[in-house]
Amino acid sequence: RMLTFAAAVSFACAAAFGLAPALKLSRTDLDRTLRGIRNTVGSAQVGLRDGLLVGQVAFSVVLLVGAGLFVQSFRALNATDLGFDPDGMTVMEMDLPFGRYPDAGRQAGLYDAVLERARAVPGVSAAAASSMTPGSGQSMTFSFTIEGRAASNPSGREDDEALVAVTPGYFDLMRQSVLEGRGIQDGDGPDGVPVVVISESLARKHWPEGDAVGGRISFREGETPWREVVGIVADARLESPDGAPGPVLYIPYAQKRWPWLTWMGVLVRSTEGSDPGTVAQGLRAAVSEVDPLLPPDGITTIDDRFRASTARRSFAMQLITGFGVLALL
Repeated sequence: RMLTFAAAVSFACAAAFGLAPALKLSRTDLDRTLRGIRNTVGSAQVGLRDGLLVGQVAFSVVLLVGAGLFVQSFRALNATDLGFDPDGMTVMEMDLPFGRYPDAGRQAGLYDAVLERARAVPGVSAAAASSMTPGSGQSMTFSFTIEGRAASNPSGREDDEALVAVTPGYFDLMRQSVLEGRGIQDGDGPDGVPVVVISESLARKHWPEGDAVGGRISFREGETPWREVVGIVADARLESPDGAPGPVLYIPYAQKRWPWLTWMGVLVRSTEGSDPGTVAQGLRAAVSEVDPLLPPDGITTIDDRFRASTARRSFAMQLITGFGVLALL
């Protein structure tokens, strides 16, 4: 709509400002012109005309250069390595009512049941869940203590870092590389040894010598047991393609000790050629089978989420390009 409006205004301006010269030419005495009698044009008028011409060309060039920079930036954004593969991924956001799911055991049981049914949906090849899905804008941070090390902060704890609770198979689903150690596994349940997986940027920040795996950390807010660092994974741009990947702590959802953490996003990867609409219907049915009173908050693809996050930049690119082309014409 904006481009159509810009085009209409541009053509209207061209017609309006071109009307006066056209009317003047229509009243020219052709007989005198053919006889070689020329009108004398003042030097000031010629200078004004030349100045306008130079200004028009310069303005057109500036717009076209700006459009070119926008296009180049947008192409670079689309070619950015996200640290995971969003193709064929659908996400279904959920938030459990605390009144019916008051403890961590019931919450984990509900998500396990939904994931089991989600994997059986036609066209779905893998499923996992995460408290921070790509492009959701939901995040939480925790400070922590590293065993055997004094923190640099006066509080005695390290800086807050992003914390994500995930289910087993999450890194395989995301196709997020495990650089060292292992990811979250089925054995990392409530009765297992408390574990944590960290991103490579967090490992570089707090273990620059490369001895992160095997280290132990402890969270705040009643998190008393030490968690063993069992793996390091590649950084991922979870917020948006143009957001810098930051340090992240990943814990098993079954080992979380905070009942208030009731929300999760169910992530599924579809086989090639699968219909996203059919997959979405299957996910809704999976939730209804487990709890008919629990509607999903929303179902969309990761590609659509990321397109929405870059919509402003895409619109600006199209707008500047359109203005540049119209100005040149």
